Amino acid sequence: MYLLFAPQGHLRERITRLLGSRFDLILAKSWDELEQRTVEATCTLIAIDRFDNWIQRERLHVFRERHHVRPLIVVTQGDAYNIRHLQNIPVNATIFLSELDKKLPEAIRYHCSADFLKRLAESFKKEARLPATLREALVYLLASDRPPRSVGELAGIIGCDPTTLNRQVRRVLDPDTSLTMKDVIDWVLLLQAVLRKGPKDSWVVIAAAFGIHAHTLSRISKRLVDRPIGRVRATDQEALVRQFVADVVEPFTSICSPNLQFIGS
Repeated sequence: MYLLFAPQGHLRERITRLLGSRFDLILAKSWDELEQRTVEATCTLIAIDRFDNWIQRERLHVFRERHHVRPLIVVTQGDAYNIRHLQNIPVNATIFLSELDKKLPEAIRYHCSADFLKRLAESFKKEARLPATLREALVYLLASDRPPRSVGELAGIIGCDPTTLNRQVRRVLDPDTSLTMKDVIDWVLLLQAVLRKGPKDSWVVIAAAFGIHAHTLSRISKRLVDRPIGRVRATDQEALVRQFVADVVEPFTSICSPNLQFIGS
């Protein structure tokens, strides 16, 4: 769910036309409503033609301080005078009105997908059918910014034996399912990498952020999705997430929540 605050009617209508058919969009009519509804949203869009008004700048500054970990995209005019007003407010992306149609959908896909696994972790907390140890392990794995790289490492973090995790996975899943705890860990590593990568980031740098070699990440990609990491593109994000949900999430959970929906195509 994506929250839009655009107090000027022409911007609200333009962005709604651009995004409405592809994204689950909700509208905030005021700064106060924006504050109240932010907790419902995956990502917040604030569209204001110009930030000449110091009240608007101050409200944006305060909003960002209160919600500093949530993705925030600002849409505004791109002239130097206007942008200077925003230089001390750390937003995830600033989209200029002259580039709106081309760049806003892609900015949403890139900046607002980062918390997908964390939202999934919150959903897993409610999955009572899972053994407590396995549930704790999955929640930790999905919520971690630097996921454990092995079953042994994950087991050590949550204080159990690797055999326990492997046994509980086999007990929960259908006997015909070949999915293992190692597969789940590798899937999360792969998705974290794919969701983090920007157009100019190298796979070497992305892999190093997880403490692994790019060759290891490529082997994981080849095993899980049948192609090396170098052939995975930003446009593959949605398809990979859907495969992950089908192959990994659904076998573990009975939850079918709108919060598990990825960026609309």
